[in-house]
Amino acid sequence: MSKTVVIVGGSALANELAKGLGVLSHSVTQIQKSVISQKAAQSNSQKNSSSGPETENGSASKNNTSKSDASKSGILENNDFPSDHVDILVWVQDVAGDPTPVLEQSENDWISNCDNEIKSALDTTAKFHPLMKSGGVMILVVPTISMSGAQGFAASAGAGGAVHVLGKGLARLFGGSISGTTSIQVHTLALHPAHFISDRKTADKLNSAMSLGAPAFDGIGDPKTDIAKIVNMLASDDARFLTGSTLSADGGMWMA
Repeated sequence: MSKTVVIVGGSALANELAKGLGVLSHSVTQIQKSVISQKAAQSNSQKNSSSGPETENGSASKNNTSKSDASKSGILENNDFPSDHVDILVWVQDVAGDPTPVLEQSENDWISNCDNEIKSALDTTAKFHPLMKSGGVMILVVPTISMSGAQGFAASAGAGGAVHVLGKGLARLFGGSISGTTSIQVHTLALHPAHFISDRKTADKLNSAMSLGAPAFDGIGDPKTDIAKIVNMLASDDARFLTGSTLSADGGMWMA
């Protein structure tokens, strides 16, 4: 049965997942993370404006961003942003492109590769929660280094670990009727780290930096033909009693 899917992320992995879910006859919308962060900033600005602070003439300050300004900044207009029910929400983590020893990372490196990713996951789930009040599935896609670690990728591993914990908390928060009509299932899907790195040389560096051995299977799976089907399964009625899970779909690399 066709479902409404939103994928948040613009990486090659996110693109392939979108294609794969489209092949499975779902209606797929892909949204850049920058759009979500802009929407979250707008919401926070409106909240602050409604309660203060006040301007010099005593009135509450207002957000004067025009429609044309919003378009230029890449913000989706309200009539373009999903407004109806969303069945499946998939958030995909971005991973740092180059390995950096943890003691050599700048504050900006850590903010970019760790803090911003955590905030993106939180903003995304908060933004789409109102569109899933009648039930749905949220899937947070992270690399398995979130559980095993990898030398030079501490920030990305830390972000994935935090998102992993966030998923468990959201599963409890959004739980409801087992009938699925009011509950939102939340899962963390951990994939082989190579899926998150488009540059082959960097992906090889990441593989060598990991403490785990080669996958048990001959390969790490294809996002379009293999991983998309796992997402589809998690959103099916057969998985309605499953939530708060962490599913490793990395060909048998991480086993715990």
